[in-house]
Amino acid sequence: MTIIEALRAIAGNPKLLAVLPPGPPDQPALITTPGMRVMDVRNGKPRDYTPKYSDYMSIQWEVIDMSVQRPARGAA
Repeated sequence: MTIIEALRAIAGNPKLLAVLPPGPPDQPALITTPGMRVMDVRNGKPRDYTPKYSDYMSIQWEVIDMSVQRPARGAA
């Protein structure tokens, strides 16, 4: 999905996280606040998110429900 679709999906739902694969810590991990600010939380400290051109062009954004535990990558 595009960044616009990802932001629409996470808007108003604090349990959802939008990421670009492979995910944090290399790529942005976005949440929205109740005031609809987009915050980058990849290092654990929320900060205002300023997208790069490549973030706009990517169609690989994923929305993750943080309340559901996911298996570790590469686990067999």
